Amino acid sequence: MNKHIAWLKINEHPGGGIRCWGDGAAYPEVTGYLIPTLLNYGDGYLVERCINWLLSIQQPCGAFPGMDEKLYTFDNGAIVEGLEAYYQHTGSTEVYDALTRCREWIARHARHDGHYYLTPYNHNAAVHNVRVNWIMRSAPHLWFWRDARERSHYLAYGLEGYLRGGWFVENAKEKLASFPFHFDGLAPMWIDNGVMVGTDVIATAQLAILKLFCGMNADKQIDAVRKWGNIQSIEYPQPMSWGAKFILDMERLCN
Repeated sequence: MNKHIAWLKINEHPGGGIRCWGDGAAYPEVTGYLIPTLLNYGDGYLVERCINWLLSIQQPCGAFPGMDEKLYTFDNGAIVEGLEAYYQHTGSTEVYDALTRCREWIARHARHDGHYYLTPYNHNAAVHNVRVNWIMRSAPHLWFWRDARERSHYLAYGLEGYLRGGWFVENAKEKLASFPFHFDGLAPMWIDNGVMVGTDVIATAQLAILKLFCGMNADKQIDAVRKWGNIQSIEYPQPMSWGAKFILDMERLCN
């Protein structure tokens, strides 16, 4: 069995869903966007358990709660991604209903510029929510990118949204090609006005996927991810469930 799939199975919460990390709570967002990955690797039994748990926690408004019980458009976009993949795979009418209600909830939180509010309580937007645009198939009207302090992990989500959605592609490719990496290929945890701070193994995997998607060389990033595994960073070496997801996706592209 693939070691990352094995890790996810070990970290399935007894109450349902995939844990955020070893002793943490089940994470609806990650459980959702793990579904396409698990389907690609042929693990239908774990997928069924993830789907059943997600359906059990959907709220009457159509949204799914975050780990902190708040409602986030980003988290719900990731769950829509998983529900759509499952529906395409099975044709389940129950999942189609849950998917439709969640998409409607997200749509109610679109901004005038085509972007999405982060939560119903916070009208600020962030670049990583462009990933929601891709999942919702709704184009952002603006190139939404800040060159101030930002996490590489979030910037990678934003680039994914632009590139997979087909919006501002040249801008996104330019940012990806010029993304700052450490000498060993690892992405920084933060980019603070051009200054690299810390390391982020998971963001490195995300960026490697996008480089491969764009036909760019990602050898140094792939080697770095394989060396460190699904930890968040060298500074915080705790294995994370979303790290397993992106490594699995990266390795599938490499094969």
